[in-house]
Amino acid sequence: MKEATTKEAHQLAQQKLLLIEQSILQLTELIEKIQTELNTLNSAFVASLNQHQFMNESAFLSARLPNDIREQLSNEAKQLEQKE
Repeated sequence: MKEATTKEAHQLAQQKLLLIEQSILQLTELIEKIQTELNTLNSAFVASLNQHQFMNESAFLSARLPNDIREQLSNEAKQLEQKE
């Protein structure tokens, strides 16, 4: 009887291991897909930085307007659009 319980436990452990291995495989594939997308987006971002004559991301961030001013300008633009 103890042998049957041990065998069942072993089978259950093998099933869990198989599920975990499948999950690892799926997550690895997802990571690779996301990494590819990230690389593509990063290349586009760097190309855009260069096109607009920014040396790097830091230069771009320092050239941006502060959030409150950008929000204010955005609101003003919306108001102008509504008047038209």
